Amino acid sequence: MLKKFCIALMSVILMCCSMNLLVNAESYAAVEDYAIDSSVVGNEIQPCYNYANTVNAILNNSNGKAECKGVVTGYNGTTTKIKITMTLQKKKLLWWSKAEEWTTTVSDYKTTFAKTAAVSSGKYRVKVEAVVYSGSKSETITVYSSTVEF
Repeated sequence: MLKKFCIALMSVILMCCSMNLLVNAESYAAVEDYAIDSSVVGNEIQPCYNYANTVNAILNNSNGKAECKGVVTGYNGTTTKIKITMTLQKKKLLWWSKAEEWTTTVSDYKTTFAKTAAVSSGKYRVKVEAVVYSGSKSETITVYSSTVEF
């Protein structure tokens, strides 16, 4: 009986070890893939895009109103058009719901899109989805602002 118990215990230990190695290997591979597609700026890791240099979502509390901003900078001579869909989202329990949404399209390599909205009390963030074009090619980038309480 003791021999069967020891064999069973060793089997469980070996299975746990092999699963841990598998998880660590997958995590390492994910980190390596991310590291290849990113660059370090200061202390932050910044993703590298094909047609956009930076994409930012900004939310400020301006006297109780939500000041929303989407900033996209592409590459002069490469980026031909930018479409921004900016969504003000409110936290509801465990999810984010749409409070306001705006869209703009510019034929330029950079743009700043700003809107202001009246809000009730609660936690808010801004989602910026930018479709950045280079001729007929495009990439879609989604970023979120920090959460702001009103």
